[in-house]
Amino acid sequence: MKRRLIFLLIAAGGITGGTPAAFCLDPPHDSSNSISCDDCHISHGAPGLILTSPAGIANLCISCHTSGGLASSLPFADDDRADPYGTNPAPDNRGTSHAWGVPVVNSDADAQLPLSGSMSARIFSGDLVCSTCHNQHNHNQGTPFLRIDNTANAICKDCHRTRDVTDSADGSHPVGVTVPVDSYLQSPASLILESDNIECTTCHSPHYTDSGGANSGAGDGYILDLSLGSICYDCHTYDSSSTHLDTTSGALWPGGGLGSDFPARNASERGFCINCHWAHGWPDDGSPGQDFPHLAVEQTVTDIGVLNATPDPADANDLCLTCHQAAQGTKIAIDWGSTGNQHGGGAAAGSSYGDLIDPYLTFSDGYSNNIELACTDCHEPHGATSNISLIRDSVNESAVSFNTSNVWWSLCEACHSINTGGGSHPAVMGPSSTCGGGMGCHSATPHSQSSSF
Repeated sequence: MKRRLIFLLIAAGGITGGTPAAFCLDPPHDSSNSISCDDCHISHGAPGLILTSPAGIANLCISCHTSGGLASSLPFADDDRADPYGTNPAPDNRGTSHAWGVPVVNSDADAQLPLSGSMSARIFSGDLVCSTCHNQHNHNQGTPFLRIDNTANAICKDCHRTRDVTDSADGSHPVGVTVPVDSYLQSPASLILESDNIECTTCHSPHYTDSGGANSGAGDGYILDLSLGSICYDCHTYDSSSTHLDTTSGALWPGGGLGSDFPARNASERGFCINCHWAHGWPDDGSPGQDFPHLAVEQTVTDIGVLNATPDPADANDLCLTCHQAAQGTKIAIDWGSTGNQHGGGAAAGSSYGDLIDPYLTFSDGYSNNIELACTDCHEPHGATSNISLIRDSVNESAVSFNTSNVWWSLCEACHSINTGGGSHPAVMGPSSTCGGGMGCHSATPHSQSSSF
């Protein structure tokens, strides 16, 4: 009897990962629900690795957390496991709970082995299990049976620590920061902040989260508190009716364009923010180990004004050009490869076709007239302007009023010194002039012709 008692105490210590001690069982994992140690553990010949009666921690938990079980109010099944990329045996591109029974190290989720000793001790054959995050024996760290203190989502950040950043320049949506309320951001109406900060659980919940009812309630594996189409707008105030964000005719990432490895999006996601941005960054196909800036899914330049120097200027517009090319059947296909097109693939020249003006002139000369315009030098992709064709209200630090098709005067003179009356440009031209189109002198599509001029 004495030897048997010693064995049970040692087993208890081994199971809890601490010194040999009897279990502390908190409700509901206690006698109040007619639960005792031997309901879960077998001292000899146990199928499970830590003397558990079923093989596998998840199977042990699910034996009660199932319809008709002792914990039927909180049921789980294998098909509930999050699998947004369709890589697990089951389910496929769905799920409403954080995955279990899968490798902890996961590059898709930027997940690594936990640093916490109590969590890392609960990794079995490299797999995450229920007891990695939960301590089934007590509530010491808070409900529901958490293994470590989860203040500021410490459990999430222990494994997903590369996503624990306060600036998107570090490759992920910021956490641990307040929402900087301004003309583009607002305090969320539905999402929940923690101590006024954005945290992981502002957008995600680990269990029973179907991303706004995706897949008829089966979820999409992203375990979001709102749908992919609406969650960004709870904080970001871009006009959802703008061209790119229109759910009928807006952007839909085609996949594979210009070398991008960002996968094609489902047609049901047309006009979603995720067609151009990924909340946790997307790796640069030209620079392994580095993500695209601004959480974009391809290279782009988003600075207002003139094009900044980039490691490869030819890639600066790949985000836009992935869709805006003839091969994609877009309404506005841009011939950016034409070297004779200074509004496309051609290098800017400070003194050709009328002098350029500052600050663009100085910038261009500073780079030996060997830079390309960025799409975003003239266009605001989110459509937050009063102008047509997504033209910015300000280009090259000059105000622009472009609300009649082909009457481009204010846009052109933002960069060009054109109303001089000299050279080939007539002095009679003025702010109401139709620069392009049937009655104009220049191309009606300034970045899609062999010559812009």
